[in-house]
Amino acid sequence: MRNGKPISILLVDNNTLTRDLWSYFLNNDPHLKVIAGAQNIREAIDLTKTCKPQVAVVDINMAAGDGPETIREIGTYSPITKVVAIGMLNIPSFASSVLRSGAMAYVSRKSPKDELVNAIISVSQGCKYICSATRENDDFASHQAQNGKDRMPLLTRRENGVIDLVRKGLPSRIIASQLGISVKTVEAHRYHILKKLNVKNTATLVNFLNIHGM
Repeated sequence: MRNGKPISILLVDNNTLTRDLWSYFLNNDPHLKVIAGAQNIREAIDLTKTCKPQVAVVDINMAAGDGPETIREIGTYSPITKVVAIGMLNIPSFASSVLRSGAMAYVSRKSPKDELVNAIISVSQGCKYICSATRENDDFASHQAQNGKDRMPLLTRRENGVIDLVRKGLPSRIIASQLGISVKTVEAHRYHILKKLNVKNTATLVNFLNIHGM
């Protein structure tokens, strides 16, 4: 709490039931107060501007693929707002990439609710936080030794769209047609995806995505 007042929280998730559940248990803690909820990036930005919450809890896996962009936009419009990102994966490299996008904390959906509370309190005090399930992942120590050379950075919404079609085995010209962009642009996206994920070709890319559940 700051000056005896509860930590003000904005919830960002496209699922209304999820927001209601988060709000219910967070508001049961006297140190916390949910002041608003948003279901998409536009609402999140508008509420961030008007409410200036101390903490925003953001679903990184929002249906429209806006999670990473929402984190960046919240930081742009309200630097005082600290972001706690919630995701599906317990992979250290993914958690690190989420923090690089502007979040102060990463909590897995598999974590107990108390971890979300701890993350909110930590970031409100200016501290970063990664949930215990991710910290205790067998991959964590080796990841730390990589000096930040993550193999799973956050991809843009367009890159994720290209990946979805690549996994279906579609050639670049069909992908271009479905996305309404040029073949040259598709090839550029494919090149950047391979570079970001540090894989050599499409077959290796698909295998990598399947292994990591992306």
